[in-house]
Amino acid sequence: MISSAESEPPRLLSCGICWKTYSQPKILPCLHTFCSNCLMEYLPAESLGITCPVCRHQSILPQNGIEGLPNNNTLINLLSGSINDDQIFCPSHPKNCIELYCNECETAICYECTSAEHDQHEFDTIADAVNDQKKEMVTLVKEAKQRVPEIMQALKTIKKVKDELVENHTTAKRSALATFDLILNRLRQRRDLVLEDIKETFLNKEKALDCQRLALESTLKSVEQCSLLTENAIRSNKAHALLLVKKEVSPEIVSLCRSPLRCCPEENASLEFVAPQLNGLNETLESCGEVRTTTAVASESIAAGCGLRKCCVSKPTVVTVTTKDKQGRRVQRGGAELKATLTEKQTGLERKLPISDLGDGTYEIEYETSIPGPHVLDVTLYGDRLAGMPTIVSSYQQINERASSMSRIPRTATAPVKQRGVKRPSSRSVSMIHRRSDSNLYDDDLKFSIGNKGKNRGEFVNPQGVSSTPSGRILVADSNNQCIQSFGIGGEFKSRFQCSKDRIQRGRPTGIVVGFDGNYLVSDYENRWVACFSPTGNLVKKIGANKLLGPKGVCVTKAGNIAVVDNRACSILIFSSKGKLLYQWGNRGNAEHQLAGPHFIACTNDDLLVISDFHNHCVKVFEQDGTFRFAFGSNGEGNGQFNAPTGLAIDGKGNILVADWGNSRIQIFDSQGSFLSYINTSSDPLYGPQGLCMTSDGLVAVADSGNHCVKVYRYLQ
Repeated sequence: MISSAESEPPRLLSCGICWKTYSQPKILPCLHTFCSNCLMEYLPAESLGITCPVCRHQSILPQNGIEGLPNNNTLINLLSGSINDDQIFCPSHPKNCIELYCNECETAICYECTSAEHDQHEFDTIADAVNDQKKEMVTLVKEAKQRVPEIMQALKTIKKVKDELVENHTTAKRSALATFDLILNRLRQRRDLVLEDIKETFLNKEKALDCQRLALESTLKSVEQCSLLTENAIRSNKAHALLLVKKEVSPEIVSLCRSPLRCCPEENASLEFVAPQLNGLNETLESCGEVRTTTAVASESIAAGCGLRKCCVSKPTVVTVTTKDKQGRRVQRGGAELKATLTEKQTGLERKLPISDLGDGTYEIEYETSIPGPHVLDVTLYGDRLAGMPTIVSSYQQINERASSMSRIPRTATAPVKQRGVKRPSSRSVSMIHRRSDSNLYDDDLKFSIGNKGKNRGEFVNPQGVSSTPSGRILVADSNNQCIQSFGIGGEFKSRFQCSKDRIQRGRPTGIVVGFDGNYLVSDYENRWVACFSPTGNLVKKIGANKLLGPKGVCVTKAGNIAVVDNRACSILIFSSKGKLLYQWGNRGNAEHQLAGPHFIACTNDDLLVISDFHNHCVKVFEQDGTFRFAFGSNGEGNGQFNAPTGLAIDGKGNILVADWGNSRIQIFDSQGSFLSYINTSSDPLYGPQGLCMTSDGLVAVADSGNHCVKVYRYLQ
C-alpha cells in the first residue's frame, strides 16, 4: 500500500494554486509557474494584467491573455520524465524524442522545433547542456544543503515547543481535574451538611410534637378514667361508694377541669430547602476556570516605537508589542509569555523590564536608562526573539526641554507616553522634469510630473491635497499659494482660482475631493471650514464653520456624506451633503480608538473610513459612527511600516494606497491591511508626499510637497 506522502505529487511538480500536478504549466514573467486553467480562474474578468499569487509581482498579459504566456517546457519535460524514465518526448511534437537544448529559451526541444518556434536560436545537445549546467546544479545543491542546519535547528525548536505543549497539556488537565475534584468534594460536604441540618431540624420538631401529643393523650386518659369511676359510683347509688369516689376522684377531676390544656401545636410543619439562584450558579460555574491560550508567534509579532532606536536618560520610554498569529493576523487577547531585557553595553549590566498586558494582544514595555550610550534591548515571545531583536538603543542626555520629546500627545503623570518624534525626510534634489524621458536609466512607474516651485499658473508652493474628476482632470490644493489648480489628463494646465477673495484672510487649502454634484469640496485649515466651490471657482457654501479647528483630509462616503479630518482636534466629523453635522468622534491619544495628528481620510468600497494616524505611525479603519474596526502598520522603514503616513487612496479592488511621508514612498495594502507592494519612485524620489488619489484612467497622483510638484504614476491593479 502506497502511503499518502508517496501518492502526492512532488512539490516541484505541483501548482501553487491547486496543489496538484501541473496541467499545461504556464510561466509568468516573475518565473513562477501555474496551471493554465488555474490562472484563468484566478484572473479577474477583462483584466489586462496579472498579479503573481506567490510573490505579488504585477505584469501585463499578452494580447491573447493566459494562452499567450510561454509554456514551462522544462516542467512539461519533467512531468513526461516522471511517467517514462526511458525516453522524454517533445510536448510540441509527441512523436519526437528530446535531443537538443535551446540556450535562449532554456528548454529542451526536438530537431523539428529548430525549424519552428526556435528558428535561428542557439542549440546544444542534451549531453553538452547537462555538462554545462552541472556546476550550476552542484552550486544550487550546495546552497540548498547549507539550509539543512537551519531546518534541523527549526525542527529541534518545534520539537521543544511540542514537548512543552504536551507537558502544559498534562499540567493543565491535572490542574483542571484537581480543581473540579475539589469543587465536587466541597459540594458533597455541603450536601451532607445540608442534609444533616434538615434531619436535625425534623427530629427536633418531631420530638416537640410527640411530647405534646403524649401529654394530651395522658390527660385524655385521666379524664376518661375519672369520669368512668364517678359515673359508676353514681349509678350504684351506694353511699360509701359515692363518698369514696368524691374523696379520691374529685380533686383529680377538679384539677383536670381547671388546668390549662396545651391544645395548640407547640411546633409547626415548616421545613424546606431553599435552592440557590440557578442563574447565579450558572454564572459561577461558567467562570469556574477557563482554558487560556494564544496563537501569537514571534516570527509575525512586531515591536514598535521610537524606543527601539533611542531614548532620553531618566525619561520613561515605552515600546509597544503587537502580537500576531502565523498568518499575520493580530491576536485579540492577552496572556502571551513575553519577556524583555535591557543591557548596558558599557557595563554589561542586564535587567528585566516590566511588561503591561493590555488584554487585547498588545503589550507595553517600559524602561528608563541611567547612563548615556548604547543599550541592547531584547524581546522574546515564548522564548523566541521577535523580528529585529536584539536591537541597539541609543541613550542620550537631555539638552533642553524641547528636545526631550517631540510627541504631540500630551503627557500625563500616571502613564508614560511613547517617545514618538517625526523627522522630516532627508533633503533631496528637486526634479524639474515634467515628463518621463525615454533615456531615464531608472525603471520605475513615473509617467509624468506637474509643476515646480513658484507662484505662477501651474506652479506650486507646498501642494497638499489632490483629487480627480470623472472626466480625468487632476485637482490640486496648492496650500501656500492658497488656491486650487486644475490640470488635464496629460498634466497640462487648465484653470486656477483662489480659495478666498479676502486678502486679509485668504485661507490655506489642505484637502480636496469632488462631490456627487460635481462641486469641489476644499478643506481650509486656516479658515476652519470646508468650502464648496463650483468648478469655475464660485463659492457655493461653507460646511463646518465654528465646528472645525483644523480640517485637513476630506472624502465623500457612498451615501454622499462628507467626512472631514480635524487635524488639530484629532477627531472625525461627518456632515450631510447639506452641511448638517451627523457624527463627531475621536480624541487625542495612542489607544486603538484614538488619533494623534490625523491627516487624510478615504472611504472604502465597504463604506468604511480609512484614516492616516500621523503621529501614531499607522492607518486605522473605522465605521462611520466611530466604531473601531482594525489598524495596520507600525513605526519603521520596513515593508508595511510607516514614518508618519499621510495621503490615502482606494483602488477598484479595494486595495489601500498609503503615502508614507517620512519614508518618502507609496505603499499598497489589501483591504485587510496586509502589505502587497509599493509604487517604484526610484528615478525621481519623493520628498514628503502628502495627498494621494486615483485618477479616472487608473493612474496614481500624489502631491510631492517637498519637491513642490505633483507626480503621476502608472498603476497596474
